[in-house]
Amino acid sequence: MDSHMNVFSSYRQQNEYPIENNMSRGLAILLKKYPELFYLFILKVNEKMKNNIPFNFENINSYDVDIQVSIDKSNKTENSDEFKRIIGVGLTSSKNISDFEYKKEEPNSQVILDIEINWGGSIVFIIECKRNEVNPLEQLNKQISTYESARGKSEEPIENCHISWTEILSIINKMQNKDWLVQEYYDYIATNRPELLPIKKLYQIANMEENDSINARLDQIMKKLIYKYNEDKEDKDKVDYLPPLSNMQYCKFLSLRKSENSDVLSYKIWIAEDKTQNDWFNYNCDLEKIKKLMYKNTKVYIQGVECYLTVIPYVKASWFMHVNAQSIWMYSKADINFDDLIKFANENFKKWYKNNHDNEKTIDKLYERINNSNLFLNDGIKEFEEEFVKGNHAECNFTISYECCISMKYKDAMKLENENKLEDTPNNALDVFRINFNK
Repeated sequence: MDSHMNVFSSYRQQNEYPIENNMSRGLAILLKKYPELFYLFILKVNEKMKNNIPFNFENINSYDVDIQVSIDKSNKTENSDEFKRIIGVGLTSSKNISDFEYKKEEPNSQVILDIEINWGGSIVFIIECKRNEVNPLEQLNKQISTYESARGKSEEPIENCHISWTEILSIINKMQNKDWLVQEYYDYIATNRPELLPIKKLYQIANMEENDSINARLDQIMKKLIYKYNEDKEDKDKVDYLPPLSNMQYCKFLSLRKSENSDVLSYKIWIAEDKTQNDWFNYNCDLEKIKKLMYKNTKVYIQGVECYLTVIPYVKASWFMHVNAQSIWMYSKADINFDDLIKFANENFKKWYKNNHDNEKTIDKLYERINNSNLFLNDGIKEFEEEFVKGNHAECNFTISYECCISMKYKDAMKLENENKLEDTPNNALDVFRINFNK
């Protein structure tokens, strides 16, 4: 369906879609139309405030919502000389913004309020909306200071709080009386800012085929582990790997995913690649032990749950595009001798070029060797042909490694999550890896 058929979607303005304005306007419409949502909004604000808002739920309907409010002296009315309380709300995509205290600023009559809620003439909410993680504190403080100057002072100390869009969507989900308009707003966010949607727990996902919802939850679990091992990095949200661990120098990457058309979750651990066979023995792990685990389903236990561990060797072919490395993985067949794969890799560990004065060192010649080696699965060979033989990549780097896969049944993962144990399993998977791989 055309996105413009959504009532919250506008046509482009100056060649851009006004998503931020649409999101704040849509929220204002829902707050105005549904007192239940306003009630839930107040409960959420109370969670964030040092001094809760005491109110009588019987007067929950006596409020008014306005958007894009211009503040100046001419807006002042006879009945608004003094408010019991003014509350500032910063709404962003950030999960948490610390140090969100109100500080009086110099009034500025040019400021515009994204959303103003006047509740019974005694409590005013001033809401500044950002669709990103930009901290709106300075802007919000200036709006409140101007509002006080133009409309009347707050009888009680002014307080600010920060709420995330995900929290707003969560309280919208809690509404008992949702109609098509609420769903329309939710669909607008899902289309334009899907990363803001609340992440369900596995046991809340009824359909096991909802792979996007399941993997969003699994990504959230992994992100916590990534944060733990990247505490010193300023932009942790962009980090997607685990650094070398103190007793596991060979760990390059750990992921947790659910495969499509499968009832299995898999932890996959990738090992840092090296370019010679001898370097493999410099890892803090036992290569002979690893060989025995290749393509075998070895029974292991995580949090008392039966899982299976297997090791799958692969060769990676890489190229550079706009200074970023791109790669394809060619997985080996299950019945090969791993020493043959190492031998093949060592013989071909070099940089290959599309055009070379030595015809024995061209990418076409490498493709011929791969195809004749009888070592790799057809999918990888076909992908190599598409990218390198038929494609325009000028060069190819060749490395060897293996992935360790620890799999568990989806129903067991749901059980662990229900027991609040699932978020510990990434570390448990690393422990299983250490036990089975260390010298």
